[in-house]
Amino acid sequence: MAVPIGYVGADENNITTANSATTNTTNLNALISSLSSAGGGTIWFNEAGAYPINGTITWLPGVSFKMASGSRFVWSGSATSDIFATRSTDVPINLDMECFVDEGTSQTGAIFRLHSCQNCHFKLRGYGSNTNSTFLVILADSTAGQPPNGGRNFAFNTIDAQHTGQVGSGLYITGIASGFGGQAQGVTLNTFYNFQCAACAASGIRVDSWTDNNTFAGYTYVGLTGSGGVGVHINPVSPTTFTAVYALHFTQLAIDTFGTGLGRYGVVLNNCQAMQCEAFFQDPPAENGSFNGANCTSYWWKSFQSGGSIFIHEKAVSTGL
Repeated sequence: MAVPIGYVGADENNITTANSATTNTTNLNALISSLSSAGGGTIWFNEAGAYPINGTITWLPGVSFKMASGSRFVWSGSATSDIFATRSTDVPINLDMECFVDEGTSQTGAIFRLHSCQNCHFKLRGYGSNTNSTFLVILADSTAGQPPNGGRNFAFNTIDAQHTGQVGSGLYITGIASGFGGQAQGVTLNTFYNFQCAACAASGIRVDSWTDNNTFAGYTYVGLTGSGGVGVHINPVSPTTFTAVYALHFTQLAIDTFGTGLGRYGVVLNNCQAMQCEAFFQDPPAENGSFNGANCTSYWWKSFQSGGSIFIHEKAVSTGL
């Protein structure tokens, strides 16, 4: 397949489906580094089929990925390593990352780990099978890099991400209380499109701290398969202490908990504020309940119940100013 004008071809830089995983890993990281040092570019993976890799691919400022139909990465590296990651010493801006990866059956690290990105678009797909892996980790923790106005937050991004196999956790999000300029660094003002994980053992979406004003648009889906698992879990570390998680908005959310005896939870909102879901479906209900907001300060959560009824969970909701 021809490389579009303006793109850098992977095969032209000896990154091919026929190479060894070691050759592809070495050449791809070298190409990313070279392009980033020269001001940036977009790498086009134009071969249909599997590109083997066995070491972490480090995404650097200015370098984007595009993948042809039928192309994907296949992982054969350390089970505990991240597969794709930005650096915690960067604040990447304006990346357009399209990346599909089969992480295999033994992966226990993160498939994607993103630090303090801004104004980026991510289209991410995972295909593997392990109950201890994490599909996507989002952190606002970079220690260097400072774009105008954005500090070192993870902000203004769009994330289109789906995993079609088994993972331990689908999405993990957290910021830090003290970072650039002594200020908090948060995960804020991002849009997640159709975030979906077919099977999660521990959690579908977990948010720990310093996360606000994010929207989960389209249809957010979690299939929950593990004992004690939680579909959406907010602030599990400090359930009764406010950790600056607020104003998360789901347009449509579905959590499946088929089977019995696993002690699962649908949604658990610990100490957080201003949480909203326009349409939540969880049937059959999880063993420990589909919705628990006992420690949450305020929420409005519309649930579709078994038998077709609609129920609104609400707390600290006013009908007027």
